[in-house]
Amino acid sequence: MLVAAVVTLAGCGTVDPPEFVKTRDSNYGQIGDVRLLHVHVATPPREGWQPGGTAPLHLTVTNDGSTGVALTGISSPRAARVVHEATGGATDVIRIPVEPGDTVSLQENDTDRLALEGLTERLLGGLTMPVTFTLDTGESVTLAVPAQISDKPAR
Repeated sequence: MLVAAVVTLAGCGTVDPPEFVKTRDSNYGQIGDVRLLHVHVATPPREGWQPGGTAPLHLTVTNDGSTGVALTGISSPRAARVVHEATGGATDVIRIPVEPGDTVSLQENDTDRLALEGLTERLLGGLTMPVTFTLDTGESVTLAVPAQISDKPAR
């Protein structure tokens, strides 16, 4: 009887859109009309991302507002710098424009990618690190960004 009540109550209320559902290996955030979706560090090797090393940072940025904005800063106290890798090379100058209604993907298989360089400590799958995202408006948000957990069985 109690199980039926819990199941019934679980169906009540509103549900966040699917892109806002946190998972064990990604996070999301919002800065005004800008949403940061599926934010995560790539799955580390078994020994983890090592101090001094580089780890891929993935996210998707959506602008639900009526004016264009740009993501102009990404930083973490646990990395020396964040690098934007695009066609033509890599730079630590971050400027990712997002027009009204647009979505910019910086995920694993995209042309543009981000990387955390000079990690200050070991990062294992499932652990998080603080990462601050800043817009050209000066607004920012800091997220606890997890390293993805491997779906491959341990050997």
